Amino acid sequence: MFLECMKPYRKDKELVYLACKVCRWNFVYIDEFFHDDYELAEMCMQPTGDHNTIYDYLSERLKNNKNLAMLDLQEDYPHTESYSAELKDDDEIAARLYELHGLAPWAWHYMSERLKKKYGIEEG
Repeated sequence: MFLECMKPYRKDKELVYLACKVCRWNFVYIDEFFHDDYELAEMCMQPTGDHNTIYDYLSERLKNNKNLAMLDLQEDYPHTESYSAELKDDDEIAARLYELHGLAPWAWHYMSERLKKKYGIEEG
């Protein structure tokens, strides 16, 4: 989808879904309209365990979705900087972050001060 010749197809729902199913990173290049498509975002975020996440490219509405944040947490490097303020201070998100990434300061850098204090995260 990143190629210039694909530009006319970036708005075609069927082709967008197919391209994103083949490679999640195609999500970055599709029409902005699709960045607010929950089903497409969820599909692109599975399977997990990759260092590339599309979370940064989600619409602001979807960046506030706890289910998508939970999927992002399963990536090698979750993009907590893109989470909404509400999710950065969510106890369930924090518990899952701790479970998956421990006390690594890089993982907690963007989380709320309240949660950092709760988990004893010290940033140097």
